[in-house]
Amino acid sequence: MKKKRLVFAAILLGLLAVPVLVSGSESAENACETLYREIPMEDMQEAVDEVFGDTGIRLQDAISDLIRNDKTVVDLMKEMLGGNPVNPAFYKKLLIRLIALALLCTLFGILPQILEDSAAAKAGYFISFITLITFLMSVFAEAAVLVKDTVLTAIFLMNAILPAYLIALALAGGVSTAALSMEAFSALSYLAEHLILQFLCPASLLYLMLGLINQAAETDRFSRLADLIQKGVRLILKSLLALFIGFHVFQGLITPYVDRFQTSIVRKSIEAIPGIGDIAGAGTEVVFGAAMVMKNSIGVVGLILITAAALIPILKIAGYAGVFLLVNALLQPVMQTRVQRLFEIAANAIRLLLRILCTAIVLFLISIVMLSAGAGGGLQ
Repeated sequence: MKKKRLVFAAILLGLLAVPVLVSGSESAENACETLYREIPMEDMQEAVDEVFGDTGIRLQDAISDLIRNDKTVVDLMKEMLGGNPVNPAFYKKLLIRLIALALLCTLFGILPQILEDSAAAKAGYFISFITLITFLMSVFAEAAVLVKDTVLTAIFLMNAILPAYLIALALAGGVSTAALSMEAFSALSYLAEHLILQFLCPASLLYLMLGLINQAAETDRFSRLADLIQKGVRLILKSLLALFIGFHVFQGLITPYVDRFQTSIVRKSIEAIPGIGDIAGAGTEVVFGAAMVMKNSIGVVGLILITAAALIPILKIAGYAGVFLLVNALLQPVMQTRVQRLFEIAANAIRLLLRILCTAIVLFLISIVMLSAGAGGGLQ
């Protein structure tokens, strides 16, 4: 019922906007700005202020700049990323610590071959090995927190963008598409919050733990189970991506044409009114055209917001994996095979987290892009 009321509110806003847009000979830019005032953007602005802090970004100005071509998408992205640089010094410290722990493990590993008292050397090797495993798991835990926070931020932004976007979509003649898209976005938010965060992220942690335990043991016990978990997570991510692309493709084959048929009937009926039909029909075209521009502008701003919110965490997580691989490559001539495998497994686990995060973000972006490209049929 709540979703139906939103669609009815969109239709009502369209009817209220008609006399405003029909009166006078306003330009397309003024028509869009007039329609902008009819679309509630307060929640979206509050979400931007909460996520990006004191960047001074006003959505009304951003949308107006896009409509007038005063700023490009890159310019808006730079404004949102201005206060969130990636700190290279952090990765330098991480690299030094990992190199020190890896060399310490290697040193204690060769001491039993040199010293007569091998018990102390073996104890030192065991302690340094466990310390390295603990440190690798702590880095993974930081990356997992980044993934969780970023996905929840994307869901938060989507929930703030959705009302204004769907109202603009309904005003553009996509009432059926807007109603169906509500269900699709609700399903996407549910999958992102439950399947991705509560199942796939713990599965990647289990993969890391099994791989590290397998290297700590003297015999190979869990490598096949770890590989099975890794392949299962990748398969689920690919299936989710294919499922949502297929859904939007099939949706694009049906609902936009239903909307175009309905709006065509409305437009023809208005144009058939004696005396004022031509003027009213022209006003209807102005409403649909302005709403189409607003819909796509809100969609582009939504893409920028979600991409900007996810870009820094993606770079940070990729930096973790890059540091692990760099240590493994630099110390390969002197490092023990077991220690090398630790870094390989940790890098694979981090990349698995990165794949999970990128897939979740891409699902949100694809949903907006597919709707912006194919929905709304007021001008057809």
